[in-house]
Amino acid sequence: MHRTPFTQFLPTILLTPILLILTSLSVADAAERSPWPMLPTDLSPPEGQIWGELENGFRYAIVPGSLDRPHISVRLVVGAGLAHETSDQRGAAFLLQEMASRSTPHFDRDELLAYLLENGMQAQDKPARVAELFHSVYAFDLFNPRSGSVTGAMRYLQDVAGNMSFDSAAFESGKRALRDEASRLGDRLKTPDGVTESLLYQKSPYGSMGDDYLLEALDRLTLEKVEAYWKRLYRPDNMTLYITGNIDSTAVDELVRERFSGLVGSVDGAKSTDKSGGKLRSSGDLEVVWANDAFASVAASYVSEPVDLYQPGVERRYWALDFLGRYAQSLADNSKTFTRDAVSLFRDRMVVSLTGRTSVMQLQERLISIDKAVHRVHEYGILPQDLAERKASYLALIDGYDLELSRRDTAGLLADRLVLCQTSRVPFRSGEALEAYIRSVISALSVEEVKTLSRDVFNVKRMHYLIEIPKALGLSERVISKRLKSMRKGYDFTWAQAGEIDMDWGLSSGFTESGMVESSSRIELGKYSGFQYVFKNKLRLNIVETDTFPGKFWIRVSIGNGLSGLEQVTPGFDSLVRDVLPNMKIGQGPQAPDLVEVLESKGMTSIDSGVNLEQLYWTARGSKPEHVFEFLSALTIWMVTGTIEEEDFDKRLESVVSVATRDSNLGYFSKMDEALFGSDSRLRRSFSKEEIESFSYTEFKDWLKSVRETGYLELTVVGDISSRTVLRDVRKTLGSAPDRSGKVIQPRHGKPAVLPEPGVQRIEYDSLGERSVATVMWPIPYSDTCDDEVIRSVLKLLFAEHVERFAEAHAKEIASSSVEALGHRMVPGSSAVRLELTSSDASLERLNELALEAGAGFSEFVSERLLEAAVRSFWVGKQHILDSDTLLVALFDQSQGKPSAFKCSMEQIKSVPRASFAAFQALIDRVFAEENARVVLLESK
Repeated sequence: MHRTPFTQFLPTILLTPILLILTSLSVADAAERSPWPMLPTDLSPPEGQIWGELENGFRYAIVPGSLDRPHISVRLVVGAGLAHETSDQRGAAFLLQEMASRSTPHFDRDELLAYLLENGMQAQDKPARVAELFHSVYAFDLFNPRSGSVTGAMRYLQDVAGNMSFDSAAFESGKRALRDEASRLGDRLKTPDGVTESLLYQKSPYGSMGDDYLLEALDRLTLEKVEAYWKRLYRPDNMTLYITGNIDSTAVDELVRERFSGLVGSVDGAKSTDKSGGKLRSSGDLEVVWANDAFASVAASYVSEPVDLYQPGVERRYWALDFLGRYAQSLADNSKTFTRDAVSLFRDRMVVSLTGRTSVMQLQERLISIDKAVHRVHEYGILPQDLAERKASYLALIDGYDLELSRRDTAGLLADRLVLCQTSRVPFRSGEALEAYIRSVISALSVEEVKTLSRDVFNVKRMHYLIEIPKALGLSERVISKRLKSMRKGYDFTWAQAGEIDMDWGLSSGFTESGMVESSSRIELGKYSGFQYVFKNKLRLNIVETDTFPGKFWIRVSIGNGLSGLEQVTPGFDSLVRDVLPNMKIGQGPQAPDLVEVLESKGMTSIDSGVNLEQLYWTARGSKPEHVFEFLSALTIWMVTGTIEEEDFDKRLESVVSVATRDSNLGYFSKMDEALFGSDSRLRRSFSKEEIESFSYTEFKDWLKSVRETGYLELTVVGDISSRTVLRDVRKTLGSAPDRSGKVIQPRHGKPAVLPEPGVQRIEYDSLGERSVATVMWPIPYSDTCDDEVIRSVLKLLFAEHVERFAEAHAKEIASSSVEALGHRMVPGSSAVRLELTSSDASLERLNELALEAGAGFSEFVSERLLEAAVRSFWVGKQHILDSDTLLVALFDQSQGKPSAFKCSMEQIKSVPRASFAAFQALIDRVFAEENARVVLLESK
């Protein structure tokens, strides 16, 4: 089973674990189908669920979900992937999806875009989501859908399944998109399953199929070959449809039968053309491969024999192994929480992989941490004194959004789990049934059972170590193996045998008086009720108490005014502060811990800190009521005693300087940044080595002292926590702090943005090669109303779609394009739309003409329906705030410093913003006029 948390920590070569067996692994045929219904053998479909199969072999499952919000998700899984392409069809799976994302017989390009936007999706949320080795997925996530939206999704998928149009315009447009993506990303062809396939064997065709291969294949691919691929594989008996969410099962069942009963398909089977095979990599070995970048990665992997999870005993073992694997990964990560999974299912085999990605300087440290975790779990399993706590940590994931463990019945999560269960052959459970089953398996695990499983799985003789390093490092398997064996002699698990130790730092705020509340108010926020308290010392407390996030809460403390209090904001200062804050010590003496260390010892997670124009902030996630007091007490101590020695400061400064030095050599971004925002450092996003080196230890201390002693305080707590508990603990800590004397700087106090005058700048750069680059920035007129954010968002969304089509129409001259919305609320008049075009063939003058032409043609592209759909999409995005604790925290963040923004967001959540088409057209004409354009032309020296 491939899950995002596992893949996001490794580069391409380590995206999936190596299967370490000596027997041959047969290639799965995509036509092989999961049991139907995909339920455990002892479980009947719950009331409301429908698992159907039409006479033509088309399967579908209707699984109602949460009724709290009108969300509906749809997934069509087709047993057609890269492995089914014939030698002259390479690239067809990807290209077919690109074509389907542009138009079908019932949806032209404008109609499809409007449908996506008005149902809460974004323009980039293409219905064609995944093209894997043995399957492809088409998906819709309809948020607050309009009436008839499910019928629209069925009509689109009916086109894809049995009535696909193959026109040359969509074909060429899809080709261009694939070429552009392959050229930029470098790993488009290497899907997780494809990479795994190449890693299974010592020789595999997928090992050589990089994006260079895809680019060559696209040159040979014809429209007729893509159509032949579709006709052979897009058959009703090779498809499965899933519909989840707030739905009427009976009505949806009738709709599915109406739309898909008439599908017919080719008599040819969906036979795989995959030719992998041969000898698999050996267990008990350590292997080195060369990296494509400057980082190093480590994976220690184990694989089981083929299994069938529809056998009850085997399924229980899988979940026990999932629990143990997450525990082992937490040891390797030196974490008290189960932040990452380590177990996956691939080709009917259970795979455990402990993984890590790091800089080459920390390779040995990362390798040792993973190896020590393997040996510790093998030797001790989970100690009796720790087992109950670890079980509780694992079971807490049931209340979250983990794709496999969550009991939540949100539409998207249910739909994605159904796809995962089909492609990995895992029995499907959800809601209370899933929770009861997981709890029964984990609760029943004894110390001896865990130890037996640990001895079986975490055995170095049955695992394979794969290390990816830059070739220039020059380390061989022999050198690393010898060093690793030497290090193992020094492993000491004395502390591990003693169990987990709770460090008691003796936190106490030291205030003798309790803080006084001067005023309070109630906030109605959709399904939530919140409270705002203002203390006598000017601290503002926001509390949103909800059990939507059971057992967890977010806490954030903001200290104004961040960087806005500086006379001159130097680019890079925020990066330096972000690097310094976590390394500041609290308390006295050489052994004093840093704030992160203290909070982690108490079991808090997701600890973060930083600074921006409006605030210095600390955030953390808690799971126990006492975490509120511990967080606030530790932060209070940090505000009084937190310090960093000059020597340590210089080290952090050197680290940031090295980043600046490396980034300055990566491209032309800093040149463009300087040309557009060189007159206003608040808007700069790049910085030079010289600017960073100009910072002094004394200047940093003086700035931090001023912020901590005078900056106004805002505290926000969101989640499953009692308001009374929070209020009590704030009274005893920050609520009792001395009065805050600093001014509350709001956007209306800020100096207007200083932008370059309209016109053209020409800049030379010596690393462009044959490319020419044109960047145009069109400032948006300043508005202090709630319309400002809506306008910026809608302009960017629709202009990006317009530019994509414009670039396709001028494909011979434009190599790539990008659109970006600029602006910061604390800098009035900084909102703008930025367009960048690159070319290897057109002259700079021609590229400039094309950029201005794209702006001038935007008004004609925007229709009244597209505008209405884009505004509704913006509103649905605001609705997502109610489904996320992190977004709720951000909503209340700095309601003092940005009261207008807070008020606007509250209003936008309640109702769809109004938009006049005539006024919007007039704004487009004003913004994208040539006399408003700031152009930067970058040419090679």
